[in-house]
Amino acid sequence: MLAEPLSFPRHPSPHHTPLEDEPAFDAERHLALEPPDRVVRLSDLGYGSEAIADCATDVAVTAPFRVLSDEGVSAARIVAEKLRPHRTRTLSERRIASFAPAGVYRSAFLRDYCGSPVLADFLSGVTGTPIAAHTLPMLQVYVNFAPDDLARAVDNWHADSIGFSLVVMVSDPAEMQGGKFQYFAGTREEAAGYFSAAEDSRLVFGYKDGLPPERMIDVTYPAPGYGLLMQGSMVVHRGAPLTRPGERTTFVSGFVARDVGLPDPTNTGRMQYWGQPTLLTELARHGAWRSRTKLDALINDLPFTEDRQQLIEALRDAVSDAERIIADMESAQKDETGET
Repeated sequence: MLAEPLSFPRHPSPHHTPLEDEPAFDAERHLALEPPDRVVRLSDLGYGSEAIADCATDVAVTAPFRVLSDEGVSAARIVAEKLRPHRTRTLSERRIASFAPAGVYRSAFLRDYCGSPVLADFLSGVTGTPIAAHTLPMLQVYVNFAPDDLARAVDNWHADSIGFSLVVMVSDPAEMQGGKFQYFAGTREEAAGYFSAAEDSRLVFGYKDGLPPERMIDVTYPAPGYGLLMQGSMVVHRGAPLTRPGERTTFVSGFVARDVGLPDPTNTGRMQYWGQPTLLTELARHGAWRSRTKLDALINDLPFTEDRQQLIEALRDAVSDAERIIADMESAQKDETGET
């Protein structure tokens, strides 16, 4: 059951001032897509068939592959520097040390890059399932910067709150000491055991230490403009600390599977507490997008039947995503007001 990619909100965000004098994205000039030469499967990490069946693909993480052309890297660096003054540390005490969220609201370059059909089609081929720019624009790209404090990781160990992430190195990795992208050669459940954490928390808060070094896989980016694609909700990963001050800038772009018949990996409950000003509306649109697709499928394909229970269950499933968002919002609202 494939949903069409969700369009960008027609109303401009009142919370984000657009950048001026930035380059215009051009897929032909700024992309240089080359397929990865290696793909790690979820089974390679130890996931069983039941867990894999709930995912849109069995792809866990790829080796780095070319994403941006040289001209694309130059343009990306210009945009990143323009976003640097908008860095935030909201929710980053245990997670990301220095990042600019919601880049697509400020930057037309990033909005067109993340929403590029050329990029989405290419990544769909890598995963083997149709994907699109994430329905939550705030998560369509984070621009991550090097932390000021070398004692801090770029991003602590965690699993993502969305299905897919494309992590593109914008700065030159050859000039970087430390700061490796690393992932855990195991499952979320195993990682949670090492951290003494609840696995169902998705490890979203991040953990600094605790994983055995022999199971931490270092990823080497060959050059700026290379990226890796991962099913970040299933892969525990981090940006390791730098060992010397320097640049480490990445574009971390979120993507969503278009098959809404599968379970939704988006951690919509936890996101209620992130405090980002556009996110509640985005979550409502996300739930509506999934439910609309299912309702359209019912309207077009529902067979004639006198089985009321079958019809009830079909309708409940169709609206379940919207109802889940409503329940998440009501729960967060009660937490804010102190209701029981």
